[in-house]
Amino acid sequence: MKSSFSHETFLGGELANSLYESIQKKSREQTSLFIESQLTKFIKNGEPRKIAEYVLLFEDNKTNLLQGKNMTLQDAKMTFISAASITRYISVEAGLNLQLSIAIYDAYIERLSSYKDPDEINIFIFQMMMDYASRIAKLKSISSTHPLILEIVNDVSTYLYTSLSLSDIADRMGYSKEYLCRIFKSQTGKNLHQYILASKVTEAQSMLRYTNYSISEISENLGFSSTSHFHRTFRSLTGITPHTYRLLPPNKCSQYVPVI
Repeated sequence: MKSSFSHETFLGGELANSLYESIQKKSREQTSLFIESQLTKFIKNGEPRKIAEYVLLFEDNKTNLLQGKNMTLQDAKMTFISAASITRYISVEAGLNLQLSIAIYDAYIERLSSYKDPDEINIFIFQMMMDYASRIAKLKSISSTHPLILEIVNDVSTYLYTSLSLSDIADRMGYSKEYLCRIFKSQTGKNLHQYILASKVTEAQSMLRYTNYSISEISENLGFSSTSHFHRTFRSLTGITPHTYRLLPPNKCSQYVPVI
């Protein structure tokens, strides 16, 4: 993975140089622990952009953050599995639904089998971490601590890969959909139906960036009634089409967060 960004450009001159120089002075073991603590903090806080910045900080200096030099494919895969397990645990601690966290982990482990290059697996590790961090960020965007709101948010995350109607959520939780919509609006200021659609579009954005699924496959996987419905929803919430989003450079993607 090549990048035209320097660490000075991405993190801001003196800060980036100071951070990099401090790490260079540490022993290999100290550096590893420092990096792990920083990545843990970024995941817990729901800060995927900081993970990306960290990767770019070291990329220009040809420093491999998690893996040793000349790592074999098998070692790289074991490193990924270890990192995914730790990230799953951290995410649950940060509030991510346990079932969802396990499902995400299982999906990544399944995809791991298709990788044949240790360097690509290293990139895949950070994509996985950024995915979890993005989900934590979405949880934190709901400011309410009302237990029913947290239950709704977790239900939406757990059943995101279904058609997921308001009636489905209401039936599982034992309330009327009118009551759930009313309390969600009063506690968060957001429309529950629009929140569901925005969650699906956010998930679609991750799939567009990190998988080779076609747009029609993404639409079907996320339970949209048709590809045209998916296109309309994606464009109404982001201002661009799924195809256009897939072609964006990574540093532009954050400009198209679904708006509700």
